[in-house]
Amino acid sequence: MTASISFQDKSSGKVCVERVKTFDFNCNGMSIETNLDLEIEGKISLNISKERYHASNVICTVFNMVKQGDKKQVWIAIRFRCK
Repeated sequence: MTASISFQDKSSGKVCVERVKTFDFNCNGMSIETNLDLEIEGKISLNISKERYHASNVICTVFNMVKQGDKKQVWIAIRFRCK
């Protein structure tokens, strides 16, 4: 599985994209590993793919972040909207 997140840098206003390691999935969200300092309750966009399946621009909310050495384990909440 491959995943990346994108977010807007507050200081420059630029959209940044970074590959992330994913783990600990459930129906409400997932954990990612990154070296970025993401803002709690901040919005990020998730792109994820595995084999022929792909989901892009899934809007997520940063729910929690725990530092582990030089990396951070970040729990992101995924909110699905049904029409």
